[in-house]
Amino acid sequence: MKALQEKLNTHIIDSALLEEYLRLRETGKQQTLLQSATVTPLVINYGGLPKGYLCCPDDPYYCSLCEYPKQILSDNFYASPWTHTDGFATFYNLQPVGVWVGMYQSPTPDEDYYWGMYCTEEFPSTNNPNEIWNIYWLYATELANSPSFEDHGSIQINFFYDGTAYNYFTGHYQTANLIYQYNCNKNGCYKSPILDPLPSNPRYHPSPYTDTLYIYVKVLACCNGGLVGSSCKWANRHCSSCFAPDESKSQNFPYEG
Repeated sequence: MKALQEKLNTHIIDSALLEEYLRLRETGKQQTLLQSATVTPLVINYGGLPKGYLCCPDDPYYCSLCEYPKQILSDNFYASPWTHTDGFATFYNLQPVGVWVGMYQSPTPDEDYYWGMYCTEEFPSTNNPNEIWNIYWLYATELANSPSFEDHGSIQINFFYDGTAYNYFTGHYQTANLIYQYNCNKNGCYKSPILDPLPSNPRYHPSPYTDTLYIYVKVLACCNGGLVGSSCKWANRHCSSCFAPDESKSQNFPYEG
């Protein structure tokens, strides 16, 4: 806020800068980063759930930029969009690409109580829940600057990895993501009992890596640009960037069962 105010005071004003300043002032949210913060957000947004944009029949030019999504990493060819199904794949060249943190005004993450989000490229050095809590929960409470959120809120963390997967059911390789998920509140962080924990060193993912998958089918947006480059990809759109593109238009979570 201070930096934006200083720029405005020098009369170097453009519409984007002015709009951003007014938005921050209107929301009243604390956006200033502490010098000691261990997390550097790429973008901080408040408002509705993050939604991407799809290729659609009324935009033939844009649709022409997107390839038809490839088969999901499963033999369930009849899985409907917006549903979960099991899968199996071997991943290669997995690289950490981004961390999305959703903020909720409920004791456990609940879409109906979504409040905001932030994104970062900072991965923890271990998969210890205490370290995860110290990094992402403490930073979320600093951003929220709200006793109510600190006492009654929660966050959901998605750790995104990008790589190539061998699809056993089609016999081909394809660009694919792998996502680890943790939830936190004031009492600590925990993972879903059906999902695998992060690697022991989340900043370096073992590769090749073979695992069963819990697949969220064909939920990604057609994203042209962002962190994945200029080519059109089926990708998550969090914090105005593209995280972990996947040619099947799906999200893949390592499945513990």
